[in-house]
Amino acid sequence: GKPVHVPRVRLHGGLHFFNTDRPEPERRGSFIAVPLKDPRGRPFGVLGIDTLRDPQERNIFLRHEIDFYQGVCSAFSQAFQHILTRRNILRIVESATYWLHSRVPGVRSLTTYLMESTGEKGSDYTLRKMMVMDNRTGRSRLLSTAPALRRSDHLFRDYLFRCADSSEPL
Repeated sequence: GKPVHVPRVRLHGGLHFFNTDRPEPERRGSFIAVPLKDPRGRPFGVLGIDTLRDPQERNIFLRHEIDFYQGVCSAFSQAFQHILTRRNILRIVESATYWLHSRVPGVRSLTTYLMESTGEKGSDYTLRKMMVMDNRTGRSRLLSTAPALRRSDHLFRDYLFRCADSSEPL
């Protein structure tokens, strides 16, 4: 969807002011609501911004400001979806490790790494150690700070990168 822009909130009949202590002359300003969308284009939230506290006499959003906030929403939506996807992947892996431990109790250790792009074109990737399995319970524990492994920094751990390169288990 497109952003909803209300240039003069005081004159709009469909807006409710929650702060009733604000005097009528101070209710000048502009309001914009920009939808947050998932990759399929479905909205999952709204970013609302107003200029009620702006001391300028002319405080209506300009087109380039609306475009800027649309870009902010797009970047936020992508970041949010990345975090959500990563969380869902780790939940699936946690469930799988618990199932594996219940069927094969001889598994002593299981460590989960996720691949991350370094963001540079043509460059290598980074492995992040995200989760380790508790041998006694079979439950996985998320690491609060996920240490990064780079191929160039860890020559002796090249077996992890070869495994990731070829998609074969160790």
